[in-house]
Order: sequence, then structure tokens, then C-alpha cells
Amino acid sequence: LKVDVGSSTETEKERGIAHFAEHMAFDASRKQLRRYGVWLSLDAKGVKANAFTTHRTTVYEVNDAKSPGDFNDGEGTVSKDRAKAVHQTMLEQFLEGSLISRHINIEKGAVIGENRMRNDTMAWIDHIAACHFFGDKSLVCDRSPQGTDETVAEFTVEDVKNFRQKWYKTTRSTLYVAGNFDMDVMYGVVTEVWGSDKLKQLTVGSTYPPTNKGA
Repeated sequence: LKVDVGSSTETEKERGIAHFAEHMAFDASRKQLRRYGVWLSLDAKGVKANAFTTHRTTVYEVNDAKSPGDFNDGEGTVSKDRAKAVHQTMLEQFLEGSLISRHINIEKGAVIGENRMRNDTMAWIDHIAACHFFGDKSLVCDRSPQGTDETVAEFTVEDVKNFRQKWYKTTRSTLYVAGNFDMDVMYGVVTEVWGSDKLKQLTVGSTYPPTNKGA
């Protein structure tokens, strides 16, 4: 699932929030009100999940569905019902995220630690190359997706909620499905889960507002 939002759309005070929102998408949802609820739900279905944020996009991946679990039998056989269950969990990420203050505060430490871990020679070389190619005054040069320790430390539930409501919309998103499956069956699953007229009109958080449990 590709969402057309990244660090180039952030304000100065929001630097790093697209990447932070990506992290929080694996946390609690309306149906999974626990720490890392979405991640644990996907893991139980026997799939590998990951995500990344660039200057212009945020991408969520669910792949390599060969591990035994609720999703399949470990032999690569995927039933319609189990495929539907995974797409529904991805929909929870996109539409039904439940932002919890204490989870956000914990995740700040994880993101800041990740940023510091990536602050190495190769990262600096990549940054210099990007600035050289796009220009010193470009947003690509100025706005690293990781943001800064100072801005990340200040993020609140409302900050993440408002960012997701503004940018996480079906009109800015594209779902890609690839693999060895029955096309007609998968098309039916995708249209059933993602294709409703109601969904096309919604943005993140408009139906299920974030909770402040544990604030």
C-alpha cells in the first residue's frame, strides 16, 4: 500500500512525522487495542510486514506469506478467507488506527534510537549525493524522512492524528498486489475489503477517533 505522503509535505515543526506515523500504524487499532496490536495480528497470520518512508511516499508491505500461521498452511496455499483477513488488517492500519499517548511516548525513544543508529558514514554520503543531485535548497536535501530528535520528541496524539487525517486518504493511495494467486479470487477479496463506496469517502480517524488511554 503506497500513500503519497513523505517528509517533503511536512512543516518545520512536523519534521519526521511521516516516518513516525508509519511506525504508529503498526501499533493499536480499533480491533487491536494493545501495544503493537496490528503488527502482532499480521505476525499471527504468518506473513512478514514492513514499511518505509521517503521524501514523497510511505509504503506498507505485507509479503513472503510462507510461514505457518492463521494466513496459510505453510505450503504457500492461501485461502480466500485468510487473504481477506490480511487485507482487513491492512485496512485497520490505514483507516482505523487508535493512537494511545503512552504508546506514542514509548515509540519516540525507538524512533530516535533508530535515527541515531542510521547516522553513519553511508547515510551522510547518501545525503550529500541527494543534495548535489536535487540542489542544496531542495526539500529532498533539507527534509530527511527521519526528522530531528527535537521534533520527534515533541509529537503528540493530536499531531499524528491531524497529519494522518490530512494525508492518509484513498485519493492519495494505491494498493498493489502481486504473487502466485488466482486473479479472480484476489480481485474479489480486494474489491470487497477496499472497494466500498463508503471507504472512498473516508479519511483516517474520521470514523474511529484516536483514544488518549494511558495519557
